[in-house]
Amino acid sequence: MKNEKLLIREIFFALLDLLSKPQICSYLDGDQQTKVPYQEIYKCITNLLMKLASEKVNSVQFKNDDSTIQKYTITFTAMYKRVEHNLHVNIHTEQRVVSDNITTLLILSFLRNLSDRTIIVPWLLGIGLAKSIVECLKIVEISFYTAHQIVSIIYNISRHDEGGDELNTFDGLQILKSIQSSNSESLTGKNNLIISMTIALLSTPKQIRSDNKQMTGILNRLLQITMEAAEAVDHRGSYGFHVSEPLAVFTKVFVDDHSLDYVLTHAETDPQLDAASKIDLFVNLFMKFRGAFVENNQLEQFTCTALLNILWSISFQDQYKTKLQQNKNFLKTINTLAMDDTEKVVNEYVPRSIESMTKAANGILYNLQELLGGKKVDIADDQLVPNIGDQIPIIMISYAHANNHFCDNILVEFQERRNLFRIWIDRDHSSTNEDIWEKIALGIKQSRLVVCLLSQEYYNSNTENLDDSEVQELLKTIEATIKVTQTQTYSQQQETEQHTMPMPAPKDAEIIKPTIIFNVKKPHEEWTVDDIHAWFGNYKVPDTLMKLYDFQSVAEMQEYAIKLCTDSKTEFI
Repeated sequence: MKNEKLLIREIFFALLDLLSKPQICSYLDGDQQTKVPYQEIYKCITNLLMKLASEKVNSVQFKNDDSTIQKYTITFTAMYKRVEHNLHVNIHTEQRVVSDNITTLLILSFLRNLSDRTIIVPWLLGIGLAKSIVECLKIVEISFYTAHQIVSIIYNISRHDEGGDELNTFDGLQILKSIQSSNSESLTGKNNLIISMTIALLSTPKQIRSDNKQMTGILNRLLQITMEAAEAVDHRGSYGFHVSEPLAVFTKVFVDDHSLDYVLTHAETDPQLDAASKIDLFVNLFMKFRGAFVENNQLEQFTCTALLNILWSISFQDQYKTKLQQNKNFLKTINTLAMDDTEKVVNEYVPRSIESMTKAANGILYNLQELLGGKKVDIADDQLVPNIGDQIPIIMISYAHANNHFCDNILVEFQERRNLFRIWIDRDHSSTNEDIWEKIALGIKQSRLVVCLLSQEYYNSNTENLDDSEVQELLKTIEATIKVTQTQTYSQQQETEQHTMPMPAPKDAEIIKPTIIFNVKKPHEEWTVDDIHAWFGNYKVPDTLMKLYDFQSVAEMQEYAIKLCTDSKTEFI
């Protein structure tokens, strides 16, 4: 088997070597100096080689940063430029050249199959394919088969995060939405489905939520394909989609609870399934692909990981937890995955919207309040900041990336007091594939103080991921937690004072001792910095907090107090 895979790879690259011959490249570049008889010969040879390469690419085993394919940049650039040339010629001429159309379709077929290998997409972006293919989509008649090939390439590129980002820089999302809305009658079922899937992959959670009505049709079809693929031997449903493809879209749209709820309770399929049966569909599929982590099958590993992420999303919903908790075989398997760190996992690309197998399994157990290795799962067990000693507290900075410059200035100020505390900030924790929002949640849990740089940009950036009400509830929860903690501490101190001998006064480092007697009758406008320090000391505010605020006048204190207004309409603006 290993020798067979190696042979297929060698044959594929031998075909690329032939396509890279100067005569073939000259034909692709449209060299007019080549004699007509030779041009016809080169067309036939090119078409034959393209057909063979297109068939072989599906079986080739590629690697991350595959250096071998990078030798063919000039050849691949000549290919897509030939497509551009032929499409422009077809637009401006009534008589189309049949052989050129065949070459165009064969090149597009090859690029479609190559881009289907997601691991290759970053390299294709590097040679400028994304921009070229979007331009081709803008000029081609959507009812032609050429358009289907182009749409398929764009869909394949969108399955990689870097591809999605680049397509959006060329307005890919808006172009696809415009095509879909203006060609509703001429779009074939498959083209419409591919465009819809691409739109979902290119959209943010907020955009998915705003297009909720338009998404219902696509969600129905994706669930139907999943059902069909689950029963097929090769796990492929309508139009040849592998089950992993609709599942990958589900992992993206299920970030929005409305989409998840629609699929489980309202999505229309044949036969019609209730919510419990749909959950069973995902659970049973997961159980089928469980062995992927031992068999080193890249596609099956991706499928299993996507299913774990879908089940993780479902486990967040209280109304579906019982259904998952009742399946003891499922829980046993999840427990095994969460604990087993010895399984061989193929190093394959995984999108940002999909978490690792172990992380998703632990997340499911945590949501279902299950035991792992005899103890309750706690997602905060992993320390985001190394323990250097409890005597140095952690301060978390929450900010909008649009306010990076201002945040940098705050960090400079904090660095001058780095002996008093450590800093947690998201930019230090964004290099991995793990969910940054979960990291932020853990950062909040571990921090003594959360500093929110509240601005309109901060408000806008947070509501992209949470509803307005959820943002306010989250902030109120943090505030309530602080108040409860302070109350508990105060009660514990009172109990201790009633049952113990008098203790020595706190050290200077813990509570400020006023250097002067605090004069409550002194007018505020006459307060000096010493008076402010005396006020802090009178109310037994810790020295570290006083130094952090560093108020220089009563006016600064009053300005800060205004920001703490309890009016719910302005509290978080």
